[in-house]
Amino acid sequence: MQNYGEPYFPDTLKPSFTRGEVLDTSETTRIGVGIQDAGHGLLAGNDVITIECHYTEYLSLQPKPAIATVRSVSIFSKDIPVWRPGESFAPVMVRGFASNRIGLILENAGDAEIWISIGNPPRLQEDNSIDGLGLFHRGSTLNLGQNQRVIRPETIWAIATPPVSDPLFEGTTAKLQGMEELI
Repeated sequence: MQNYGEPYFPDTLKPSFTRGEVLDTSETTRIGVGIQDAGHGLLAGNDVITIECHYTEYLSLQPKPAIATVRSVSIFSKDIPVWRPGESFAPVMVRGFASNRIGLILENAGDAEIWISIGNPPRLQEDNSIDGLGLFHRGSTLNLGQNQRVIRPETIWAIATPPVSDPLFEGTTAKLQGMEELI
Protein backbone atom coordinates (compact mmCIF):
# COMPACT_ATOMS: atom_id res chain seq x y z
CA MET A 1 0.00 0.00 0.00
CA GLN A 2 1.37 3.44 -0.85
CA ASN A 3 0.25 6.90 0.27
CA TYR A 4 -0.24 9.02 -2.84
CA GLY A 5 -1.04 12.23 -0.89
CA GLU A 6 -1.22 15.46 -2.91
CA PRO A 7 2.06 17.38 -2.56
CA TYR A 8 0.41 20.67 -1.53
CA PHE A 9 -1.63 19.14 1.33
CA PRO A 10 -0.26 17.82 4.58
CA ASP A 11 -0.18 14.04 4.98
CA THR A 12 -3.73 12.82 5.56
CA LEU A 13 -2.91 9.31 6.74
CA LYS A 14 -1.63 9.47 10.31
CA PRO A 15 0.34 8.79 12.45
CA SER A 16 3.35 7.55 10.47
CA PHE A 17 2.27 6.60 6.98
CA THR A 18 3.58 9.63 5.04
CA ARG A 19 3.25 10.71 1.45
CA GLY A 20 5.04 8.29 -0.90
CA GLU A 21 5.69 5.69 1.81
CA VAL A 22 5.05 2.04 0.92
CA LEU A 23 3.55 -0.35 3.46
CA ASP A 24 3.98 -4.11 3.03
CA THR A 25 0.90 -5.94 4.22
CA SER A 26 0.05 -9.53 5.05
CA GLU A 27 -3.20 -11.45 5.50
CA THR A 28 -3.35 -10.28 9.11
CA THR A 29 -2.65 -6.57 8.49
CA ARG A 30 -5.45 -4.23 9.51
CA ILE A 31 -5.57 -0.70 8.18
CA GLY A 32 -7.75 2.06 9.55
CA VAL A 33 -8.16 5.42 7.85
CA GLY A 34 -9.26 8.65 9.47
CA ILE A 35 -9.71 12.09 7.94
CA GLN A 36 -7.89 14.87 9.73
CA ASP A 37 -8.83 18.52 9.28
CA ALA A 38 -5.92 20.20 7.50
CA GLY A 39 -7.12 23.66 8.50
CA HIS A 40 -8.78 24.53 5.18
CA GLY A 41 -12.36 24.54 6.44
CA LEU A 42 -15.03 22.00 7.32
CA LEU A 43 -15.83 18.97 5.22
CA ALA A 44 -19.06 19.19 3.27
CA GLY A 45 -21.56 16.42 2.53
CA ASN A 46 -20.23 15.96 -1.00
CA ASP A 47 -16.55 15.63 0.01
CA VAL A 48 -15.07 12.14 -0.43
CA ILE A 49 -11.93 10.24 0.37
CA THR A 50 -10.79 7.58 -2.06
CA ILE A 51 -8.81 4.59 -0.88
CA GLU A 52 -7.30 2.46 -3.63
CA CYS A 53 -5.61 -0.85 -3.13
CA HIS A 54 -3.25 -2.50 -5.60
CA TYR A 55 -1.73 -5.82 -4.79
CA THR A 56 0.68 -8.32 -6.27
CA GLU A 57 0.26 -12.03 -5.73
CA TYR A 58 3.17 -14.36 -6.37
CA LEU A 59 2.25 -17.74 -7.82
CA SER A 60 4.40 -20.80 -8.17
CA LEU A 61 4.20 -22.55 -11.51
CA GLN A 62 6.00 -25.61 -10.21
CA PRO A 63 3.79 -28.70 -10.57
CA LYS A 64 2.73 -30.31 -7.32
CA PRO A 65 2.46 -34.06 -6.91
CA ALA A 66 -1.03 -35.48 -6.95
CA ILE A 67 -2.25 -36.48 -3.50
CA ALA A 68 -4.20 -39.68 -3.27
CA THR A 69 -5.90 -40.55 -0.02
CA VAL A 70 -6.69 -44.18 0.52
CA ARG A 71 -8.80 -45.00 3.53
CA SER A 72 -9.29 -48.38 5.04
CA VAL A 73 -11.83 -49.29 7.66
CA SER A 74 -11.57 -52.39 9.75
CA ILE A 75 -14.24 -53.72 12.07
CA PHE A 76 -13.02 -55.86 14.94
CA SER A 77 -14.21 -57.77 17.97
CA LYS A 78 -12.06 -58.75 20.92
CA ASP A 79 -12.64 -60.69 24.13
CA ILE A 80 -11.40 -58.73 27.14
CA PRO A 81 -10.55 -60.67 30.33
CA VAL A 82 -12.65 -59.86 33.41
CA TRP A 83 -10.48 -59.01 36.41
CA ARG A 84 -11.53 -59.56 40.01
CA PRO A 85 -9.63 -58.58 43.19
CA GLY A 86 -7.16 -61.27 44.13
CA GLU A 87 -6.63 -62.35 40.51
CA SER A 88 -3.76 -61.50 38.21
CA PHE A 89 -4.22 -58.05 36.65
CA ALA A 90 -3.52 -58.55 32.92
CA PRO A 91 -4.82 -55.90 30.48
CA VAL A 92 -4.80 -56.79 26.78
CA MET A 93 -3.79 -54.72 23.79
CA VAL A 94 -6.86 -53.94 21.66
CA ARG A 95 -5.18 -51.96 18.84
CA GLY A 96 -1.49 -51.33 18.25
CA PHE A 97 0.24 -48.01 17.56
CA ALA A 98 -0.93 -46.63 14.18
CA SER A 99 0.44 -43.26 13.06
CA ASN A 100 -2.10 -43.19 10.21
CA ARG A 101 -5.17 -43.74 12.44
CA ILE A 102 -7.80 -41.04 11.96
CA GLY A 103 -10.72 -42.64 13.72
CA LEU A 104 -11.47 -45.28 16.31
CA ILE A 105 -14.84 -46.17 17.80
CA LEU A 106 -15.05 -48.72 20.63
CA GLU A 107 -18.27 -50.28 21.91
CA ASN A 108 -18.84 -52.50 24.93
CA ALA A 109 -21.02 -55.29 23.54
CA GLY A 110 -20.80 -57.46 26.66
CA ASP A 111 -22.23 -57.70 30.16
CA ALA A 112 -19.12 -56.57 32.09
CA GLU A 113 -17.61 -53.11 32.37
CA ILE A 114 -14.55 -52.43 30.20
CA TRP A 115 -11.76 -50.02 31.09
CA ILE A 116 -9.80 -48.45 28.21
CA SER A 117 -6.39 -46.83 28.41
CA ILE A 118 -4.55 -44.99 25.64
CA GLY A 119 -0.78 -45.31 25.31
CA ASN A 120 -0.06 -47.44 28.39
CA PRO A 121 -1.92 -50.37 29.94
CA PRO A 122 -4.54 -49.40 32.53
CA ARG A 123 -3.23 -49.34 36.10
CA LEU A 124 -4.71 -50.89 39.19
CA GLN A 125 -5.08 -48.33 41.98
CA GLU A 126 -4.55 -49.07 45.68
CA ASP A 127 -8.33 -49.14 46.27
CA ASN A 128 -8.72 -51.80 43.50
CA SER A 129 -10.20 -49.25 41.08
CA ILE A 130 -8.83 -49.08 37.55
CA ASP A 131 -7.27 -45.96 36.08
CA GLY A 132 -8.88 -45.74 32.63
CA LEU A 133 -11.90 -44.69 30.57
CA GLY A 134 -14.98 -46.70 31.49
CA LEU A 135 -17.34 -48.33 29.02
CA PHE A 136 -20.39 -49.51 30.88
CA HIS A 137 -21.98 -52.83 29.97
CA ARG A 138 -24.29 -53.37 26.99
CA GLY A 139 -23.68 -50.61 24.49
CA SER A 140 -21.50 -47.87 25.98
CA THR A 141 -19.42 -46.30 23.18
CA LEU A 142 -16.13 -44.39 23.10
CA ASN A 143 -15.33 -42.24 20.06
CA LEU A 144 -11.61 -41.49 19.68
CA GLY A 145 -11.67 -39.25 16.65
CA GLN A 146 -14.14 -40.57 14.08
CA ASN A 147 -15.33 -37.61 11.94
CA GLN A 148 -13.52 -35.13 14.19
CA ARG A 149 -10.10 -35.84 12.74
CA VAL A 150 -8.53 -36.19 16.19
CA ILE A 151 -5.63 -38.52 15.60
CA ARG A 152 -5.03 -41.11 18.31
CA PRO A 153 -2.05 -43.17 17.12
CA GLU A 154 -1.18 -44.67 20.51
CA THR A 155 -1.71 -48.26 21.54
CA ILE A 156 -5.17 -48.98 22.98
CA TRP A 157 -5.39 -51.27 26.04
CA ALA A 158 -8.36 -52.74 27.92
CA ILE A 159 -9.39 -54.82 30.90
CA ALA A 160 -12.88 -55.61 32.23
CA THR A 161 -14.52 -55.83 35.66
CA PRO A 162 -17.84 -57.29 36.76
CA PRO A 163 -20.68 -54.75 36.46
CA VAL A 164 -21.43 -52.87 39.68
CA SER A 165 -25.13 -53.61 39.16
CA ASP A 166 -24.55 -57.40 39.18
CA PRO A 167 -22.24 -58.55 42.02
CA LEU A 168 -22.95 -62.22 41.14
CA PHE A 169 -21.66 -61.84 37.56
CA GLU A 170 -19.72 -64.97 36.64
CA GLY A 171 -18.42 -64.18 33.13
CA THR A 172 -14.71 -64.44 32.43
CA THR A 173 -14.59 -62.18 29.35
CA ALA A 174 -16.33 -59.11 27.99
CA LYS A 175 -16.92 -58.41 24.30
CA LEU A 176 -15.36 -55.22 22.91
CA GLN A 177 -16.11 -54.39 19.31
CA GLY A 178 -15.08 -51.44 17.24
CA MET A 179 -14.22 -49.76 14.01
CA GLU A 180 -10.81 -48.31 13.10
CA GLU A 181 -10.23 -45.93 10.19
CA LEU A 182 -6.76 -45.50 8.69
CA ILE A 183 -5.37 -43.43 5.84
